[in-house]
Amino acid sequence: MGPGWLLLWCAGMSGLRSATHAPAVATHAVAEPDDGQPNGDAMLVGHVRLVTVHPESRRRGLGAWLVRAAEQWMVAQGASVSVLAAEAPIYLWPGVDASNIAAQCLAESTGYRSTGSEINMALTSAFRAPAPDAVVVRRLTDDRDVAAARSLVEATWPQWLVEFDLGVAAACAHGAFVSAVGPDADNDPVAVGFCAHSVLRTGWLGPVGIDPSCQSRGVGSALVSAVATDVMVAGLADVEISWVGPVRFYAKLGARRSRSFRSYTKVLAPGDADESAGG
Repeated sequence: MGPGWLLLWCAGMSGLRSATHAPAVATHAVAEPDDGQPNGDAMLVGHVRLVTVHPESRRRGLGAWLVRAAEQWMVAQGASVSVLAAEAPIYLWPGVDASNIAAQCLAESTGYRSTGSEINMALTSAFRAPAPDAVVVRRLTDDRDVAAARSLVEATWPQWLVEFDLGVAAACAHGAFVSAVGPDADNDPVAVGFCAHSVLRTGWLGPVGIDPSCQSRGVGSALVSAVATDVMVAGLADVEISWVGPVRFYAKLGARRSRSFRSYTKVLAPGDADESAGG
């Protein structure tokens, strides 16, 4: 490996807690069972987060070499499937960017098949919407507000707890609460929705969750409005809505498609772990 090029690959696994020990080299993980799953019952799925080769060293098979090395590491950890797609909750992108033809060619040449697609959408940071009657939207800084919103997330979308906590820590999370008046004003707040932004990328929206009993009432629009205000103050023209779920909801707010991604999957052979990644 000469000084004129750089190799980098990062691999993480669903059901594993990963932490980078060597910057710009790889991630190393400690195996843990999925929550609620007995040891040995959860299928481990590997995720290749990033493969990059210096432009001057491409077309030499180095990308494929790195993918094989990642797959061998996954198999050694007990994974049976490798995925080139988002690894929730902490991910780089929702998948392989559809404009990145070279990456898609690499995926196909190393035995991956396309299994789906995702999109990002962009919404002007000038978007504004009022909170509906009897609902107030405020930044999650008060301990009682945070506890109420976190309880809602934990009960309804536990997969978003990591992103929620990161958003709160960065003061980039908002909650929607039922307004309390009269003798109930001092009671604990009742959360009916939340949103976070800039958790993974500055200006990226997500996750967002509205209590199912309060959907289609303008709560989500008011939360997105709060994020748009933050993003405008940060000097950005658009809010980037990452890994969009309800396309119709955001389209009604005026959002447009900004990026497209493809997901790729490969079933791993147990023997792959015995092959050498050198070369």
